[in-house]
Amino acid sequence: MDQLHYKQLFHFVLLSLIISLCYSNTLQSSWHFDDIPNIVSNQNIQIHNLSWAELEKSFYSPSTNKISRPVANLTFAINYLISDLDTTSYHVFNLLVHIFATCIAYLIFLQTLRLLSKGSPQNNSFFSYYDLALFGAVLWAVHPIQTQAVTYIVQRMASLGALFYFVAFYCYLRLRVCEKLGRKTIFFFLGIFFFLLGIGTKQNIILLPLALVGYEVAFFRSSILRGNKQTRYFIFFFAIILILLSFVFFNEKIASILEAYNVRKFTLWERLITQPLVLLRYLFLIFYPLSDFLVLEIDMVASEGLINPPVTLIANLFIASLIIFAVVYIKKFPLICFAIYYYFVNHLVESTILPLELYFEHRNYLPSLFIFLAISYYSAELIRYYSVNDKLFLRNLIIFSLTVIMIGEGNATYLRNDIYQDEISLHSDTIDKAPINPRPYVAIAVQHIDNNQHDEALEYLRKAENLYKIYPDRFQENWVAKIYLNAGIVFRNKGENEKAIKFFLKSVHLDPTEWRAHVNLGILFLAQEDFEHAEDYLYNAVALHPNCPADLYNLFGRALFANEKFTEAIEVFRKGLEVNEMNVLHYNLAAAYLKKGDVHLAKSEILSLPFAQSRNEGIYFLYRALLFPGEDRTRSLKQIASILVANQTDYCEWLSIVLKNNSRDVIFPEISDFKNQLMEAYQLELEKIKTQISAQHYNSESCDITRNLIISNDI
Repeated sequence: MDQLHYKQLFHFVLLSLIISLCYSNTLQSSWHFDDIPNIVSNQNIQIHNLSWAELEKSFYSPSTNKISRPVANLTFAINYLISDLDTTSYHVFNLLVHIFATCIAYLIFLQTLRLLSKGSPQNNSFFSYYDLALFGAVLWAVHPIQTQAVTYIVQRMASLGALFYFVAFYCYLRLRVCEKLGRKTIFFFLGIFFFLLGIGTKQNIILLPLALVGYEVAFFRSSILRGNKQTRYFIFFFAIILILLSFVFFNEKIASILEAYNVRKFTLWERLITQPLVLLRYLFLIFYPLSDFLVLEIDMVASEGLINPPVTLIANLFIASLIIFAVVYIKKFPLICFAIYYYFVNHLVESTILPLELYFEHRNYLPSLFIFLAISYYSAELIRYYSVNDKLFLRNLIIFSLTVIMIGEGNATYLRNDIYQDEISLHSDTIDKAPINPRPYVAIAVQHIDNNQHDEALEYLRKAENLYKIYPDRFQENWVAKIYLNAGIVFRNKGENEKAIKFFLKSVHLDPTEWRAHVNLGILFLAQEDFEHAEDYLYNAVALHPNCPADLYNLFGRALFANEKFTEAIEVFRKGLEVNEMNVLHYNLAAAYLKKGDVHLAKSEILSLPFAQSRNEGIYFLYRALLFPGEDRTRSLKQIASILVANQTDYCEWLSIVLKNNSRDVIFPEISDFKNQLMEAYQLELEKIKTQISAQHYNSESCDITRNLIISNDI
């Protein structure tokens, strides 16, 4: 290994140490926001072994049940297998991804600087290409705007996708500079492989070829429209045909994109004219890296027109000017123009027509890369210029300023990571910086609900509702629906069911697709024995749930049973068993079969249960006592009595529950034929226990007498 390779390895170690230091306070940070549906509540990634069947299910989205970002979800599944829902391993993985991405960025910077010099000796005697690449990589890696992509666990999708993008980019660079065909072939296939991994992690990686086109023009001096007029016309018409074919074959996808705007408070046009404002804010944060300006989500609203507000037109003109400058002068000023081109190209997916929310800082992780190389390179050029012209004070001032900026970035990143420690600290920070956004209030309320702090939760929910009343046109109805959903949960937990129903109905009115409100309404109406309404809302919950669990099928089946729809109940209980083998579903199936007079099928359900799993469940022996009279019934009743006594269960309360048979989960069998026998078995078990206690008491007294005699004899 030559000296340059040792220097490169040293830089990798240095980058790793710097990044680890800046992110050392993140390993215990809690789950946040989108982590919950994508990881914590996502049963698809909660695997228990490395079998193909387990790994394959992680590829599917819990909301659509279609393959979605399979590579990212697979890494979440592996994390779950390692540490369940302990966040430490997830943060370690995110940190390693960021370190590797930075090392690959360093290699890309190094190769780009070499290309920029066109093979001639570098004219900066103060800094080598290795130093410039290192400085640019450090600036990018420790910039606080990257914290959302690194510390926010679910945004691994952004950082891991960028890592694969960078590796594919570097493979392309090596392919272009290699002379041996064998190496070219290896780098070509490696580039394709990592490009596909990137697309499997996050869809915006599809923009890599467009970025490479700009790189070809900027650094390899390629001509995109080389050839005669006929060739140019052919390329033009071919592009038009591709666009038309895209509309034909992806018409359904385009229609779904447009349809998704129905839930937004902005149109496609309003989003397009607002994104230049968002992109300028991103650029401001890149050049002014203070954690005070970073926020999980902003309270920005879409512009209603190019001059409403007027700053919209200014932002659009400025962004358009930057793009035109980058395209026109890309060969004259390759680095800075490519940095601009690369930035806007890689924002095309998330900052144009897709009906995503307006603003999230993790979207800058990939697009911002070459901006930092440009900063590093031109800072070095400025230092060289002042050194050559003997302006040492200005040179030293720039060096000092750059050092302060780098240290300040690292400190800002560390401070920003402190904010991510838990939900309350993160969303309190959001409220301070975006006080008109209702979602952080709801998020803090949810945290208080989880901690059984109901009054505190209601306080935040009231604040969110007041914002909605003051600014009714700013918020999406599904956001407001969550205010009332969580208010309903608070009152349900407090036992104030009428108030809870009122708020759940408000939530459903604002967002009919909110399955959790339907579930809660179903449960509450079931408790009130309003079985018709319970069935309706639980039917909706099952239909709306993105990945319906077995216990929800059980609830719906329970409501159907209460409405004497036994055939439908059997079908639903069976669907629940297909999702998860739960004993309660077998008991309820047996109850439904008995109502239909299918005693044989009821017996089959009970006998299908493993005795080892059911021997401590009194309901199992209740069904056995009903279905198998004679000696089997006697043994079953004795077992029930033993369980009740062992668990110190109040017999009268337990019997009342069984006779009322209004549990929302399990359906008890009819016990009138053997109720008296059960009482006798219970009394016999009590007598047996009393006898054992008396015998133990006598033995202990005898032991004391014996001990006293021994002591007397000793005396």
